[in-house]
Amino acid sequence: MASDYILNDHNKEEFPPAHTGGTNAPLKYWDIFRVFIFTALIFFTGCASQNKLANNDGFCPTFLYEGQLVDSDGTSSNVSISLMTLLDSTLVGSCYYDTLSSVTYSLGGKAKQNKTFEMGEFRNGNLAFIWKGIINDGGKTIEGIRTDINNIQEYRFKASVVFGKSYWDYIRKKESYDSYTDLNDAILHKDKVLRVDFENRGWTSLPAEIAELSKLESVNLLGNNIDSFPPVLAQMKNVFVLSLCSNKMKYIGPEIGEMTNLRVLIINMNHLHSLPKEIGNLKNLMYLDIGENPIDSLPEEIKNLTKLQELHIDNWQSSSERFSDEYKQHLQDLLPNCRIHFDKNDH
Repeated sequence: MASDYILNDHNKEEFPPAHTGGTNAPLKYWDIFRVFIFTALIFFTGCASQNKLANNDGFCPTFLYEGQLVDSDGTSSNVSISLMTLLDSTLVGSCYYDTLSSVTYSLGGKAKQNKTFEMGEFRNGNLAFIWKGIINDGGKTIEGIRTDINNIQEYRFKASVVFGKSYWDYIRKKESYDSYTDLNDAILHKDKVLRVDFENRGWTSLPAEIAELSKLESVNLLGNNIDSFPPVLAQMKNVFVLSLCSNKMKYIGPEIGEMTNLRVLIINMNHLHSLPKEIGNLKNLMYLDIGENPIDSLPEEIKNLTKLQELHIDNWQSSSERFSDEYKQHLQDLLPNCRIHFDKNDH
């Protein structure tokens, strides 16, 4: 029970503000998260059960919670909390307050083996609030107290896990499928193939035979030499996870707009200068990574991606060299409920 959890005095050193760089810059929560999600899409082993945040083996990677914040006057507001737990029990995620603002804020902290957790809420790279709570019912609910760093404002929170609203639900689903790494073997078993991982094959184009795999839901083409978006992918109406990371793509045609079942699209580390306006047709998309591409603007149709939770357009060049403050604000206005990462050092 939440009442059994004793809150300790805040220790701000547990949640340092975002580091601005330097040769000795520590690895931040979001740096870890970015590496982990890239790895997890390929190697993630998932959880024994989707209904458990914590078990005897540790913690599962991520969950989406929805619930209420209640202040000392009894006034409540809706809150959505997205949390992922790394292998060392580090927590990273974000929160969004429906009635307070249209901004998503970063979260980072630590989960503990006694089912309690502590994490900081960061605004503009600075620690603003501290969350302390407990995990109940095997991860089905979380509850506790959120306090500002000056210990003046205090809110009680309680939230329940929801499924089907987070892109990580689809990653977990994908990871539950058998992975086929040989095209001929996949075609031989085409009636049951849901996932293929064709990494580092040196392909400059996608073999036409892949069209025979009509039931595919997950396609990983990482590390090939494909120079334009393969139109054959548009025929695969069931695909919800697609990675073309680290190829040589210079062009994506309008056919990508036909992949309306996509939830996760990873096309970072290519040579793209623009995206087609048809990207706005992907209205189920929840995660989009176009980082490490020389893109300096996005089509206005991006506003149609109302379910998008994460957008990465970061690269090793400072965002101030690519995007004006006015454009960054414009993009955030187009995607008010999306967490947008312009820089590598974003939390």
